Amino acid sequence: MNVTTSGRLRMLGVITLAAVFLGACAEADSSSTPQSTATTVTGPAPAAHFSHLTLVRAGGIAGFRDRVEINRDGSWTATDKAGKEKTGTLSAAQLDQLVAAAADPKLSSEATRAQKPTVCRDAFSFVVTIDALSVAYVDCPSDGEQPDAAKKVVSLIAQSGAL
Repeated sequence: MNVTTSGRLRMLGVITLAAVFLGACAEADSSSTPQSTATTVTGPAPAAHFSHLTLVRAGGIAGFRDRVEINRDGSWTATDKAGKEKTGTLSAAQLDQLVAAAADPKLSSEATRAQKPTVCRDAFSFVVTIDALSVAYVDCPSDGEQPDAAKKVVSLIAQSGAL
């Protein structure tokens, strides 16, 4: 790979990550508290049962752009970057696990944590939106502290076959 191709791939990764984060901001409820690095900010509290959950996965070497939407009843629709859709329904056990993970109070602090630029190339970026609460992160252990509660939500969705 020459420098020009490497530079283009790096720029594409930065643009993709920026688009995901801007998309999350656009989808967030206007009542969400803005992120601040100067003071401690508390985000919206997770509900005991979500009304709607959205997961966006972007990036990776193949340039993924997957979106999964899960409704309160456990029905889901997944759309890939080409627009291909698949649908399904979580089992009762899967829905119970997802509801419990989505109600984790740690999600509020994860939604408002300060983030630094990632050091990983070709990593996946995720935006988990649970009603009015959004957590965005890059799955890069080298970046330091990761949002464990949001990662659990992503893991449960992946295990269900929706992602």
